[in-house]
Amino acid sequence: AIRWFEREYGVTEAAADKIAVVVPAFNEQDSLSDVLGVVPKEIEGLEVECIVVSDGSDDATEQIARTHGALVVGRDLRRGQGAAVTLGYRVALAHRARVVATCDADGQYDPLELPQLVRPILAGEADVVHGSRVLGAYERPMMGRSQGLVVFAWLMSRITGTSITDPASGFRAFTPAALRMLEFRENQFHASEVTIAAAKLGLRVGEVPCTFRERFAGTTKKPPLFRYGFGYARTLLRTWLGRSA
Repeated sequence: AIRWFEREYGVTEAAADKIAVVVPAFNEQDSLSDVLGVVPKEIEGLEVECIVVSDGSDDATEQIARTHGALVVGRDLRRGQGAAVTLGYRVALAHRARVVATCDADGQYDPLELPQLVRPILAGEADVVHGSRVLGAYERPMMGRSQGLVVFAWLMSRITGTSITDPASGFRAFTPAALRMLEFRENQFHASEVTIAAAKLGLRVGEVPCTFRERFAGTTKKPPLFRYGFGYARTLLRTWLGRSA
């Protein structure tokens, strides 16, 4: 996928004057346009560049992304959101972005809140920033998931010694230096991996309020509640034990 991307766009030598927004997408043709259409063009005087990672999409996702001027990383094989985000990070680092953020393609996170997400990094106050739905608001409470979020937040705060209210947020921002330090191994349950690894490495982890909305269209790609919780917990423990070893 990286080779295909470089053949299409070339290898950039651009200065570090952009904010890269990585958007993983699998068959999100019905929602992606509404998401990309409201991503700010500029934040704090820096150009915003969207990188859509199409994770084996077989609909019009990639065409829609190109219509909105996004860079598109496509691949035929679906490997999961974690693997797609990791691929997007590699592209963002190669393009020498000053800040790298992530936003879902389904519209559940509001791209208009990107300025408040990246502001602590631009101000030099944090290395990693999570958008917290707990500090912000839910458009509609997610029965089961919101309760599980409280449990995992309590557990992860105790493990890492860092106050974390939303350890499963997909709305995040990083400094390039932080991304280079982090190792991403999980193809699917990557949220707990990022949170645990960042805290263990001593990175400055911050949170800002964010809004969590209904999907714009389609159905969730996440597994059922129990399987999601089990996979999240497995990744959390494996990352913690691996970092402690």
